[in-house]
Amino acid sequence: MEKKIVMICLLALAVLLNATVQSAYGQNEVVGVTIVDYSSYCWEGQQENYAPVHLVNGSGLSSDLHGTNQNFAMWLIEYSACGSDSESPDTVEGEYVTFDLGELIDLESTKIWNWNGATYPGVCVHKMKIWVAGDGVDPNDPASFQLHDPNIILTQNPCTGGAAGEMLSLDTSISVRYVKFEVMENYGHEAVGLSEVKFYGLPLPPIPPSEPIVIITETDDLTLVDEQKDDPDTYRVVLGYPPTSPVTISIDYDQTQIEVIPNELVFETSDWQTPQTVTVTAVSDGIDEGMQNSIISHSADGGNYTGIAIDEVIVKIIDPATPVVYVLVTTHFDWPFNINTSHLNALRNLSIRHPKMKWTHLYNPVVYTQNSPYLAEIEDYIFESRDVYGAEIGLHLHMFKSFVEAAGVSFRDSPSLNGSNVPGCGSDTGGYSVPFTAYTSEEIGTMIDFSIAKFGSRGLDRPRTFCAGYWATSITSQTILSEKGFTVSKSALPPGTEYGSSDMTPLCWLMYSGWGDETVTHTMSPYMISSSSILPAGGPPYLWTDEGPMLEFPQNCKVGWMIPTQGLKDIFLDNYNLATPNEPKVIDLVLHDSTAVSQYAKFDDTLSFIDQYVENPDDVLVVYATANEVHKAILPKFILGGDTDRDGDVDFEDLLVQVTHWLDMDCVNSNNWCNGADSNRQGSIDLKDFVILSQNWLTKIAVEQ
Repeated sequence: MEKKIVMICLLALAVLLNATVQSAYGQNEVVGVTIVDYSSYCWEGQQENYAPVHLVNGSGLSSDLHGTNQNFAMWLIEYSACGSDSESPDTVEGEYVTFDLGELIDLESTKIWNWNGATYPGVCVHKMKIWVAGDGVDPNDPASFQLHDPNIILTQNPCTGGAAGEMLSLDTSISVRYVKFEVMENYGHEAVGLSEVKFYGLPLPPIPPSEPIVIITETDDLTLVDEQKDDPDTYRVVLGYPPTSPVTISIDYDQTQIEVIPNELVFETSDWQTPQTVTVTAVSDGIDEGMQNSIISHSADGGNYTGIAIDEVIVKIIDPATPVVYVLVTTHFDWPFNINTSHLNALRNLSIRHPKMKWTHLYNPVVYTQNSPYLAEIEDYIFESRDVYGAEIGLHLHMFKSFVEAAGVSFRDSPSLNGSNVPGCGSDTGGYSVPFTAYTSEEIGTMIDFSIAKFGSRGLDRPRTFCAGYWATSITSQTILSEKGFTVSKSALPPGTEYGSSDMTPLCWLMYSGWGDETVTHTMSPYMISSSSILPAGGPPYLWTDEGPMLEFPQNCKVGWMIPTQGLKDIFLDNYNLATPNEPKVIDLVLHDSTAVSQYAKFDDTLSFIDQYVENPDDVLVVYATANEVHKAILPKFILGGDTDRDGDVDFEDLLVQVTHWLDMDCVNSNNWCNGADSNRQGSIDLKDFVILSQNWLTKIAVEQ
């Protein structure tokens, strides 16, 4: 975590910019608000519908007006219709929910969208108390709070879509971090609920130090370097109190483990508020030690700073013996034409809550081939997710009739993967459950080309990651994907039921999906795709692209609705415990677009669990990444330098190819880098390529079993 503030004035400004956004009402909206305590909510079977998190994830809104969806968008306390065992289900007094604003706020107001269930208008809150508390308290302890207003009356009882929120003043006498709403009365129903809550105010400026202090800020709250990469990390140092004369900060470290530049910082009386950057690089010592720590210490001399205590920086060092777990978080845009702002806000809020997480959005071009009411908002979100949060935009295809025909291909309505009739498995006139493999290779190529062109026309990057609807694939379709430049396929789905239920194993799915055996498991690592088999047991030669071998990333967490929260955590831990330096593990958390609201609480909880491992690396490094970032990171495991014919070994056949192209100067991607002889991709065949081949002479790639 960030140890101290870097610079009083600058940080105050940064916090102001990052912690608030301007609302349509000209006030500063507090973002990143979370729920930390509540009295109750609808029973276990309805928890996704009425969980308290819906109050702060945007699910209850359409733009800035009340949404029209009752389920998956509100907070509702327990009552008889939800299976409560309460003897007095009509008693709502004392039900409460507590909000965490994330930091101390000079609170101005709150805006409340009441319950929106037209069938039960009496559920809306009528009267409530508002309690507030500062920082450094237990938000679950009622004694931490002081009563701000004992008689808040909500005059709006909308219970219909399209209503505006009700603004209430919250001008408090103390700086506030926690706010608790305690319900006293509703409009006459046996239950009570709210839909959405926002807060407005300004973060408080930090309190200036009263004595000399050296402030150190690590990039991303962690200093992490890798012995295998010339990729330094940095941290910043600044003085937090005016010096009486120039101050020298000396830096001491273990030179056998890391290199630090500079090793001395000088702050003059005129620039003591200007941060200075320290660069840290790992030293490659040739010893496999796994994840290790190296300590950087600091000492001060000069003015009123001589001899003061200064924080150390603990550097995490990765070396070749460090096991790695990559965490993918994937969205399948199955029905983008049905997405609304509630779904987009839920996805957006997960990015805010888990800033190191990166989405791999498998985007479906069907959104451009049939009426999509929120197309502009969807595109805005996709660009925001890519440009602000570093998301990858891949391709996801279901064989919807509108999409197939827009691509210029004749539509087929069968077989249907979710059909019940065998052997034909029925039909699907809309095309959603018709497998990708029902079409010829030429037709698949045409639809892929149409999709890539559509992405380009909309300002999206050329997709490199692909997943077909219903996880259906074949060696023919995988071959086409590799020819079209896709480096990652995310189609393999474990058919087993180690965690949760697959619900995807009717006979027709087994017949057409390609994954109808137990070869793929929840701990399966990415693997190269054989030219003769899509399963991990296949051997060379493998499918190849212009960026290396095409890899299959098994969706080992299946899709969010299939597995409970604890199951997702257990899958992560199973892979974490199996990770080795030679076997990096990848877990893939998958979320459907239209379940972003209903599955929000599950994913937020799971990501919070994984965040602990990301932020505090120990023997295993856990990294959030996109699919293609992982592909690039683990390529060395799969690429064997000198293997010109891509058959998994280096032998006389490869030497013959290199000799045939010796001293050629026109090696480019279009000629497959001189039929693979240009091992270093530098455009020519020379001694450097021969050295690479000789280093791997008679070496074979191990084929995963």
